[in-house]
Amino acid sequence: MPPQTRVLIQARTDSARLPAKALLPVAGMPSALLALLRAGNSGLDVRLATSDRPVDNRLAGVVEAAGIKVFRGSADDVRQRFLDACADLDDSAGVVRLTADNLLPDGRLIEDVLQEFAQRQALYLNLDMIWQRPPYGLSVEAFRLGALREAASQFDSCFEREHVTPALRREHEKEAQSAARFSASESAIRCTMDSFDDYQWIAECFDNIDDPLDVPWQTLLDKLVHHPDAPIAFSDGPGLVLGTAQIGAPYGSAVTIQPPERNEAVQMIRTAIANGATGIDTARAYPGSEPIIGQALKAGYAGRCDVVTKIAPLEALPDNATPAQAADATEISLLRSLQALGECKPDVLLHRASHLQQWSGGVWKRLLELQGEGLIGRVGVSVQSTHELEQALTTPELTLVQMPCNLLDWRWRKAGLTERLEKAEHIVVHVRSVLLQGTLARPASSWPDIENLDTQTVIDFLKQQTERYERHSIADLCIAWMRAQPWVDALVIGAESMEQLQDTLKLFSHQPLTQLQADELTQTIPEVPEQLLNPAQWK
Repeated sequence: MPPQTRVLIQARTDSARLPAKALLPVAGMPSALLALLRAGNSGLDVRLATSDRPVDNRLAGVVEAAGIKVFRGSADDVRQRFLDACADLDDSAGVVRLTADNLLPDGRLIEDVLQEFAQRQALYLNLDMIWQRPPYGLSVEAFRLGALREAASQFDSCFEREHVTPALRREHEKEAQSAARFSASESAIRCTMDSFDDYQWIAECFDNIDDPLDVPWQTLLDKLVHHPDAPIAFSDGPGLVLGTAQIGAPYGSAVTIQPPERNEAVQMIRTAIANGATGIDTARAYPGSEPIIGQALKAGYAGRCDVVTKIAPLEALPDNATPAQAADATEISLLRSLQALGECKPDVLLHRASHLQQWSGGVWKRLLELQGEGLIGRVGVSVQSTHELEQALTTPELTLVQMPCNLLDWRWRKAGLTERLEKAEHIVVHVRSVLLQGTLARPASSWPDIENLDTQTVIDFLKQQTERYERHSIADLCIAWMRAQPWVDALVIGAESMEQLQDTLKLFSHQPLTQLQADELTQTIPEVPEQLLNPAQWK
């Protein structure tokens, strides 16, 4: 441990997503005070670092009344607040940074981090660098004060000032070799207070605890893991992106699905996020979807996963429109999406691959300009065919592709495109239609009428392979096979009800097929008519 070590816990009263969360009661006291007392339960020098604005007067007063030192500094430049709070220390001093909305960390955990910090003779260390995949909210950072001072002299963006340690993380995280410590169930837990739902979850965690100041963090984590409402732990492999085409309007090619009620749709999106979905997928062309997502993202859900939307199909734009007109139509579509989605910075796809080049590239160029202005995240395209994917792969700025694929879909392998995608490390691949719009999991009577397709034979094959690889269902087999593909980053799967969503979440808790099993299965897949693989061609 450094000769001098100071633990600083940052907090403010006017949180945008959960106002006054630092003063909300947990275990009979303001949550920020509980965080401070737990961090100091082993005798460390723990202090509150809050702003000098009047809005934080009550917070500072409550903490000072409990006998804890308070430093008040810049509201916007949090990094400078930390530096000023340690102005009396020399460069060799150690600083531990925590936030008051994370109530599980305690003195024991901080001591463990400081011991590792000393053994590694590190300039910067966080819990992720010690243990792989800690629960979100079990967060501790330790660094030499001199390292932060040097970083402040070199990096002066708003982002650096607000988040204190980004430069240190960039420099030192790449050197770390963390060890396995947490189970999948533990890693799936969210133990921070960023929304009212989070607050209720954490407050209940401290219920019936005899000594909330001294209860070990592991005991609290165990309580959360075994809670009936604990999130489902996803296995390793590509994650789930919740598709939302069916939440706002009737959907389906072979079978028409009616959308859920709006309140249920909102709760479905929040449930998917709470259980670890990596993204929410929508489009301007999905009636009602974007506003429902915007409503669901309120109350602290924005920022907890990616949102992907698609530019409108631009069907009303004539073929002879100018590039400027195409650019305007693109911007109008995007601004409408941003207004509906509210609190997020979405990734954006072209709904038509032809728009990469149509109108002299006016649509794609405007999308890149909007990305440069910071309005959107990654940009890419939704493709339908091998030809469209080949065209997309020649576009250097493209970083996200969405494509249809399922266990029966031989087109991409035959064209050599799966190998190209695996080598294109800069491109994130989202696969939709994993169950062929649900068809693969339905009885033969619900399959489309396709010439030269022996539906029952295909279904029998899927059932046989489900038994062979000891999967729970055909849907489990299809998802496990797709999650074993090395070129896939996430699967886009929709749900028409909360019950169906829960079933899908459970499927993602199952391990994917091994690479050997996936390759073995691929060799035995019967070749089906291409018409089956494209729902647009179904009768």
